Amino acid sequence: MRSLSLTLLIVCALAACSPTQDQKGRVSESEVADKAIYFKEVFIRKFKPIDLPLTLRPLETGERPTTNPESADTLFFRNGVTYAICYGILPDTLNYYGVIWQGIADFDPPYLTTFTKQGDIIDEAELFVGQCGGADCGWTCSETIKIDEQYKIVSVDTVTTFDCDSVKGNLKKSVFYKSGYVNDKGIITMTPEIVIQGIKSVDE
Repeated sequence: MRSLSLTLLIVCALAACSPTQDQKGRVSESEVADKAIYFKEVFIRKFKPIDLPLTLRPLETGERPTTNPESADTLFFRNGVTYAICYGILPDTLNYYGVIWQGIADFDPPYLTTFTKQGDIIDEAELFVGQCGGADCGWTCSETIKIDEQYKIVSVDTVTTFDCDSVKGNLKKSVFYKSGYVNDKGIITMTPEIVIQGIKSVDE
């Protein structure tokens, strides 16, 4: 019986993907309710609980659930996103839900989105720095994101390259990082990216 009810629920929620509006552009109360039920019964359950402190390396997250681009999952993303990796949900769900999801790209960029209990987006932030893009000579890069028990966030890309036109070669190491936090209302604050660079001569 529960399975049948959930199926009917999903059908109703799918109808909310193309909500009808009245002449003043307002969505009906029933469609808002359908979205909230789908959010709690289907969407949010795709995200497994995360233990803090968390260390996240985007390319080492393993197999995880994904959203369905043909379903009402698309209601809970911005900017045309229809398909994402469901990394997990932050443990404190008293005032809001905070989920980490990854886009589908070369390095599976992670994002943090906070939601109300009804499934409305409160805030969203890129957790990645985005400097691990590759280079021609001796390029290496490590990408690490940490979230502690106080919901403080630190994201670091460490990039190493060599000068391509140098006989001896110079080792160039650059550290790109940003930090931030999530408050008890689900608002995310992130600092601008900061860069630290160092160059070291390397013998032949």
